[in-house]
Amino acid sequence: MLIEVALKLNIRGYEIPWDKFGWFYDRNMSEYYDGNYTMWTGEDDIAKTGIVTVWDENPKSVDYEGQCSEINGTTGEVWGPVPEDAETVSMFISDTCSKLTLERNGTQTVNGIKGNKYIATEKLFDNGTKYKENACFSPGEPVPSGVRNISECKFKAPAFISLPHFYLADEYYRNAVEGMKPDPENHSLYLVIEPNTGLPLHVQASVQCNLRMYQVDGIDMFANVEDTMVPMIWLKVTAKIPDNDVFLLKFALAAPTIGLIVGYVLIVLGISLLSWSIYRRKNNSKKANVFDKNI
Repeated sequence: MLIEVALKLNIRGYEIPWDKFGWFYDRNMSEYYDGNYTMWTGEDDIAKTGIVTVWDENPKSVDYEGQCSEINGTTGEVWGPVPEDAETVSMFISDTCSKLTLERNGTQTVNGIKGNKYIATEKLFDNGTKYKENACFSPGEPVPSGVRNISECKFKAPAFISLPHFYLADEYYRNAVEGMKPDPENHSLYLVIEPNTGLPLHVQASVQCNLRMYQVDGIDMFANVEDTMVPMIWLKVTAKIPDNDVFLLKFALAAPTIGLIVGYVLIVLGISLLSWSIYRRKNNSKKANVFDKNI
């Protein structure tokens, strides 16, 4: 109903492409929902495999300014080899019109395969309160650390994202809403990646969608509303390398070593055969000379 009214009013600056409201409305079977990506194939540099350079024909996100508008990192689905000493990895997420950067946090072994672990820290959704370089993620009025303003990305709706239950966010948000119980195990966001192949071994993506409620002049029902960040929905998606693929990955990782060993064995075998051939030839030559003398 509200969407229909908004469409009929044809409010300038608000072009809404849907006829209904829903967090994930119109996403099923939506091949082009995330937009068009231009990314490196890895043909010239395998380390650049999957890195996005252009999104919807723009080399920068039009919803942010400065370094926050940069389009880089992968989509999170395709990775090239990640340097062993890489301290961060980035993913460009169309739902936020921006990139998410995870920081190195040691290593983790998954099904016998060692990978580097990258996690969300308090810097991920900081908006300049603690890290000045992140101020461009908070256009308009600044708010406490722990949420990212994605209003420009969502047709100017007062939408913000955070980790579930405001995990790693300023306690201001948890104190304003009852029932918040952040849990590092369930509410964290992390990626374990095998550095040589770039294959994700274990992924946990946890995120929360919030709406900012505040007083609006001329609307009586909001007269007594306090400025509050209200959680709408949070979700957690996990993925782990299948057991039947573990052997293939282990073989792929061992292949260079196996190839090197086989190469050395073939070289030694070749030298041995060559030496034996030379020895036999000389031995046969001596026998022939002795035979000639006897004649």
